[in-house]
Amino acid sequence: MQLSLEDHINKVLFKADLLNTCCVANDAYDEYHYIAANLHSYIEYNDYTICKEMLEDILCSSLSSGEDDDVSDVVLSDFVSLASLASVINDLEKYLTEHFPK
Repeated sequence: MQLSLEDHINKVLFKADLLNTCCVANDAYDEYHYIAANLHSYIEYNDYTICKEMLEDILCSSLSSGEDDDVSDVVLSDFVSLASLASVINDLEKYLTEHFPK
């Protein structure tokens, strides 16, 4: 059974645990659901493509704690390993190429 795009994104983010939430250890499969849903919308809107900036924007938004926070104040590298981020991007690019060929 093939996962939907949004479920695949959630699975990739869950396994990578980019924000170090300990979701894998706690079996919190829904930890990245909101981020996956937003990323799915971005990807659909952008004709099933993804770029590093897209994921970074969504992760930064999720790190801001409320309306008063300025997303530009969030330094993603303080929270996320660049190698892990690259691994997630590569996985999603591969999935999109295989399932949504141009």
